[in-house]
Amino acid sequence: DLDLFLSDGRGELVAYAELAEYNEFLYLSRVSEPALGSGRFTLEVVYQYDRPPTADGRELTEIPYRLLVETVRLEPLATLRPGRQVTGRLLPENAMTALYRITVPETADHLRLDISETDADVDLFLFHGDVPADPFMADHLAQTLRSSESIVINRSSSPPLQTGTYYLLVMDQMTLEHEASFRLSVSDARDAPSHLRTTPSLPEVSSDLDRVLLATVEVLAGSGGGGSGCLLSASGIVLTNWHVVRADNGSADPDITIGLSLDHTRPPAELFRAEVIEHSEELDLALLRITGNRYGRPLESRLELPYIELRNDATAIGDELKFVGYPGIGGTGSRASITYTTGVVAGFQQTTYGYEIKTGAEINSGCSGGAALDRAFRLVGVPTSIVGEESGKLAFVVPVTAIPASWMRHLR
Repeated sequence: DLDLFLSDGRGELVAYAELAEYNEFLYLSRVSEPALGSGRFTLEVVYQYDRPPTADGRELTEIPYRLLVETVRLEPLATLRPGRQVTGRLLPENAMTALYRITVPETADHLRLDISETDADVDLFLFHGDVPADPFMADHLAQTLRSSESIVINRSSSPPLQTGTYYLLVMDQMTLEHEASFRLSVSDARDAPSHLRTTPSLPEVSSDLDRVLLATVEVLAGSGGGGSGCLLSASGIVLTNWHVVRADNGSADPDITIGLSLDHTRPPAELFRAEVIEHSEELDLALLRITGNRYGRPLESRLELPYIELRNDATAIGDELKFVGYPGIGGTGSRASITYTTGVVAGFQQTTYGYEIKTGAEINSGCSGGAALDRAFRLVGVPTSIVGEESGKLAFVVPVTAIPASWMRHLR
């Protein structure tokens, strides 16, 4: 059982691996924690037990081993000009990264880069001239929880668009094990390409379960927040938790994306933009309105979305509950598909605004703002918080009876 210790040029420990396994490994990248730096390193291979190692009943005076060191050095996969689209794959053996060279002509006033058609949380890092070792030294970057990232710059941007060569690094920072495909579009227009501006048809709803699976949406905020939400009207009113859409400065996030589960075997499709129209810090609730397609363009027709009916009467201990949402642990890649679990009303907790419902159902981070449903698939409330994750846990649900009466006018 040999262990690994990696030190930098100053002799300070950078990383180590000392699990009770025979084949240890270390992995560092420019975005890992700790991050890979440039320079000289010292790697120690150590046998740490007090007793001598044995093999076939005899003590050993030396331990043979094989040490494998691999580095991934990025080279541009292609040189692209505005008007080009390419498909690519992020692979574990390439550290889930892909590099492209982009040529900007003198006639271009804009450079727009769009990632689409991927199930992964893909981020973009754009550099003018050379590629620095640290991706976060990029001139422009797009890294949120969304899969459909975009970078748009012009001659007035900071730093401004320049004629010549750029390098674009496409990266999945969340997983190293699950390859992901994507489409990259490069254009010299301000608006998204036409193939990204169309909204796909929604699947037909044939049961109450179909309806709530489609009406429980993913809510992603540009500041890095994420969770679930519930459609309450055909016109696109969404109920979620305030902490899901609250920006770092304490106000409503201005950049909110809504995703629908069109294929339950895959992460949701990011289809719409939304804005906060009501919120309550005390209740930890927010009401959103869908305002346009994913890229902010007005919708071409009136929305006719499936929605969840509210249950306004009280629940009792032991009542059956069904939960729908997008927990972060609901997928092995960097994004998760929709998840359905069941439980019961385990009890109640008094609060300043009434009560919260307790449940022992399987609810995890990412389910915030999702659907807690009764047997008839009516909305009882939204999961808001989890306590005791280390030793069994309870989740707390804000009931729909806590929604302020004044908010209901938005549902008409």
